[in-house]
Amino acid sequence: MGIFERFRNPAWSHIRRLSAEDQRVLCFALTWSTNLVSKIEQSMIAQFERMLSRLDRPEWRRGNERITPFPEETRIMLAREATVGLLQCAPIDANAPSGLGRFHSQEVIQLIGKLVVAVHQASMPSVSYSTLDDSGYSTSRDEARTQCLVRWMDILGLEDARFVLIVNQTPFAEDWNNCAAAIPAAMFSPADHASREAAIERAKEVCRTLPTTVVALIEEWSQTARRQERARG
Repeated sequence: MGIFERFRNPAWSHIRRLSAEDQRVLCFALTWSTNLVSKIEQSMIAQFERMLSRLDRPEWRRGNERITPFPEETRIMLAREATVGLLQCAPIDANAPSGLGRFHSQEVIQLIGKLVVAVHQASMPSVSYSTLDDSGYSTSRDEARTQCLVRWMDILGLEDARFVLIVNQTPFAEDWNNCAAAIPAAMFSPADHASREAAIERAKEVCRTLPTTVVALIEEWSQTARRQERARG
């Protein structure tokens, strides 16, 4: 990698110096951190938006304006917030193998969560936590869903105290629970583990568009991983 490429893609300049195993898990986490948010935006957030459009309650308006359709930036913020909650309440066996070398599934989930949160911080300075465990989200799917709806109210600027109760009585509740339950199987299925070369190429492209909060996280994680590798001898 030339000196100019280091400036154009600083995140990748850290990843490329890792061992093959560490490089693979970080590339996997980077790819999933973007893919999962995108999938949730296209499915859960799109369905949520359509539901609000159908309900169209006067108290869910800003003045005379409906809150739907969502601006693109709002849609992505809702998706990132949901992703944090879903990752925290996804049923993961802490010691289950991930198929990614020495890393257990829970370790990989935590890394993906850190990456999603770091991007979330870049667009929402009010996000003060940096890990899934510090996010305030419960490991209970029902509790995490309610917590997410409260945070969505803040993002959408809603104040109706009945909003959470009403939405929890719609198919959204089942959609949330099913999505959380499906994450581990989808993420750690052998079919999802692309070849190392393909994963690296995908991650390299993702790295080109990362905000500085994520680049800093990757630098910190990479430095720790290299120190641990030296300690293992």
